[in-house]
Amino acid sequence: MQSADVVITTPKVWESISRRWRQRKVVQQVTLCIFECLQLLSPEYEVVCSRTRLIQNELKDTVVQGRQTAKKIRIIGLACPIANGKDVASWLGVSTNAENGGYFNFLPSVRPIQIEASILPYD
Repeated sequence: MQSADVVITTPKVWESISRRWRQRKVVQQVTLCIFECLQLLSPEYEVVCSRTRLIQNELKDTVVQGRQTAKKIRIIGLACPIANGKDVASWLGVSTNAENGGYFNFLPSVRPIQIEASILPYD
């Protein structure tokens, strides 16, 4: 992993690798995390995302030899349509302000296959 430019892993494996991130320099060298299928957010996936945010925040505030480092992990979250997209973006530390351009919610009209939504009453 130390000589890799790209590492693709499952949430379960990343959870075990990042568990002792302070002792593992390879975890501290990560600069991009892409979380896919956020609509399937499980407790394990939640731990992985939260820990990555923690690592990002702690590395951002690290001072080395009297100088603040600017190390930052870029987090990208991908999901199928979800109702609480802004909440998930905010939880991942992504700005939901349209001017900052961190959160993208694509309109249904850009889908290659149109989706039909309907609400059926339950008696």
